[in-house]
Amino acid sequence: MAAAASDPTLRTSLERHLDQTRVQAQRLESLFLELDGAPGGHTCQAMRGLIAEGDAWLRQTAPAAVRDAGLIACAQRVEHYEISAYGTAAALAATLRLHHHAELLRFSEREEQDADLTLSAVATPVNRAAAQTTAV
Repeated sequence: MAAAASDPTLRTSLERHLDQTRVQAQRLESLFLELDGAPGGHTCQAMRGLIAEGDAWLRQTAPAAVRDAGLIACAQRVEHYEISAYGTAAALAATLRLHHHAELLRFSEREEQDADLTLSAVATPVNRAAAQTTAV
């Protein structure tokens, strides 16, 4: 998605969050190892659907600002799903008295919330540009 973004602020935001996602994946791996578990092995069909939506949007022919607005919409749906997933996992960890795990999961949840807020801020000028592009 970052490579497809024409708005430089959007591209930078998506690239920065991709780096953050890699750190979150490492964080999850370490939590699994602490529990003598193995990460992976489950494909989330809902996330697969959200990614397919984003891929479909990338294939659309539209003015750059309109494409960027669509990318933001797709990315925010992914962020909202991730916020929910981390929140649920953190609540479960807290219930199981895995307080360190809950704390790290809440940290990831806050990172996702921050990414969503960043996308909302980027959306304001992008949406204005998209509206001007499509105004008749």
